[in-house]
Amino acid sequence: MAAALQGLGFNVDKVLDGSLDQIENAVMRLKNRLSVSINSYGFFFYAGHGVQSNGKNYLIPIGANITSENSLRNRAVSVQWALSELNDASNELNVVVLDACRDYPFAWARTGNRGLTVISNQPADSIVVYATSAGSTAADVAQASERKQIPAVYSQFFGNAYLGSAPVATAPVQPAPQPTPSPQQSTAPVVQPAAQPAVTPPEAPAQYKIGDRGPAGGLNFGNGNQYGGGDKSNTNSVRTVRAF
Repeated sequence: MAAALQGLGFNVDKVLDGSLDQIENAVMRLKNRLSVSINSYGFFFYAGHGVQSNGKNYLIPIGANITSENSLRNRAVSVQWALSELNDASNELNVVVLDACRDYPFAWARTGNRGLTVISNQPADSIVVYATSAGSTAADVAQASERKQIPAVYSQFFGNAYLGSAPVATAPVQPAPQPTPSPQQSTAPVVQPAAQPAVTPPEAPAQYKIGDRGPAGGLNFGNGNQYGGGDKSNTNSVRTVRAF
């Protein structure tokens, strides 16, 4: 765990087989470092024995002489106390991971409630992770537990946090612009009127004039020029039986 956190850029204070004073001093050092920057993340990881008593969780230090449940308040580390101290740093986020417990080491605790309980007053901007759900004991191997070990996460953090470098935002791919179609031209064929044959104007009809009365019972017909002294050979004569 220490190597993984260091790889993410955390400054790690590793305490192995810590006593009561060593664990409490490590919590205070973490609080002081977090209070330097409001944007800092705190990460507290504990693996070991833990018990619950009267709705509160306690971490059991190495060499603790806990003869009864009443001794927990003075001889074990209160999880609520650790959360409250980290909350006083006023930093952006605190994550507490509790991998506890495997089996209670005390005879007086074997008949009571097992496993850790849900924290009733979890501070804002904190995430508490249990290796198993409330009231259950943790197993070393999840597969061997036949799903009796179900991790649980309780969050009072409503922002976005990244352990390590934040992902690089990539601009969305814009689709290639499509050409705007031009207004469609009419493809209807243009019908040209059929050529009409030239019409030859009719010749002016011959003009005839009823002329002077000819011989008794007859009229002379001819064109207008004929009466101007021209040829009278085209004059037509009509005779009637009775005279006009």
